[in-house]
Amino acid sequence: MIQAMATHGSGHTGGSPDAADMADAADARDAGLTAALLEALAPVGEVSARRLGGLRGLFHPAAGDTPFGVVSRGEVFFKAGPDAVTKYIARGMRPLRLSGEGQPLRGYWHVPPDVLDSADGVALWAARAVDAARQFGRRRPAKLKRRRRGGAA
Repeated sequence: MIQAMATHGSGHTGGSPDAADMADAADARDAGLTAALLEALAPVGEVSARRLGGLRGLFHPAAGDTPFGVVSRGEVFFKAGPDAVTKYIARGMRPLRLSGEGQPLRGYWHVPPDVLDSADGVALWAARAVDAARQFGRRRPAKLKRRRRGGAA
């Protein structure tokens, strides 16, 4: 179902692809995958998508401005709380890394292919991801106020 969107259709029609063609094809693939996800996630509620740099974020009102999912390079990643990470690891899934083998994006894990093949499965895992995004979403530390040194010169 959704997994097929990630592997079909590069948008390239022949010849030698250059970097711009490959980027356009990847963007088109991610756009198609995101559209398929939005349709499949209708049972979860008001799911929306928007660009986040080179990624496409999946949002739900219950999670505020924290994406519960991300589409990147033809793959789907969902937010996972501490208790769910073990489920992803047990299924051999990996965290999202924005560039090569760099630092993983905190809390986003590759969704197992068999989950994407099932409408019920993707809705269930997405609902858990929405909950994780709500609970463990962006927690930015409060800005520290600097004290001014007293006494004028």
